[in-house]
Amino acid sequence: MPLEVIMDSGADMSLINYQVGLDLGFTKLVGEFGESTIGVGGEVTYLIRTVAMSIEDKTFNARLAWLQSDPEVAP
Repeated sequence: MPLEVIMDSGADMSLINYQVGLDLGFTKLVGEFGESTIGVGGEVTYLIRTVAMSIEDKTFNARLAWLQSDPEVAP
């Protein structure tokens, strides 16, 4: 499924929210445990997934952190 995103080439890892992962067909495997990290907005749990990405005429595999819940947005 083609999807346009903004990637931070200097980031250690890029993340996608829970719903986008579902839209891409990601599923959580039985017995799979997520990893956790703490950031500015608090603690989040994620699963690592690999996706094919293209920039102009170059295609490569990229690791993504798929959030396991959608963080609440502060008003």
